[in-house]
Amino acid sequence: MRSSSIPSLTAAIAVGLGMEAHAGLILDTSTLSGQTGTHGNDLPGIVDTVYFGQLKATQKGIVDFWYVGNEAAYVNEFLLNGTAVHSTASEPDNFNAPYSPLGSLDVESGDFLSFGFCTSGGDSLPTWGRCAYNDNADSLEAQFNYSHLDGYRSIGFRPLDSFDPLLGTITYAGLLGASDLWMILWDDSGAHNDDDHDDYIAVARFRPVAVPEPATIVLLGVGLLGIATLRRRDPVA
Repeated sequence: MRSSSIPSLTAAIAVGLGMEAHAGLILDTSTLSGQTGTHGNDLPGIVDTVYFGQLKATQKGIVDFWYVGNEAAYVNEFLLNGTAVHSTASEPDNFNAPYSPLGSLDVESGDFLSFGFCTSGGDSLPTWGRCAYNDNADSLEAQFNYSHLDGYRSIGFRPLDSFDPLLGTITYAGLLGASDLWMILWDDSGAHNDDDHDDYIAVARFRPVAVPEPATIVLLGVGLLGIATLRRRDPVA
């Protein structure tokens, strides 16, 4: 009879390993707080509000990025880990699917995502040039506060409920909270008549990397030990 408990014990261990829920990215608003409207944004199904801050991982995982489109006279570049991986120089001004992958980042819990933008136009700041970086608060503050009270150059964010890069469908989350999906919206010049954050639009998607909790590791070890003990006690047929 003892051997019949093995499937139940194995199932219990599997449930323990698979129950962790996640919402991998959150917007840290301690650097730049607030929000803005996006009147004039050309993205179909216009995002009505974007938020400012730094996109941050809540756990270990991988973040994938897609290029959604741009409406810009200047050339804008998207950077991962400080290196430009995509430019709008040869891209048409539209937001047509399917959306192209840009690359991925490995992240640890608490990491600010290492991405940013550079533009070819507008004023160049002494320290940061025409670039702003999500993982560098000084660059964000300098670009945002330069010249205009309502922001000069800035990276905006909006949490999403869903994103399909092949079909191009996007649905926006109603609340500013943790999410696995975020829209990233770059405003390259800060002109007062063009603060619509559609000069480069990307989407980030978090994928978790399973790291068992210490208690789960103990549970797994005890379970495996129990299975081995039960098997040793089984009579030989």
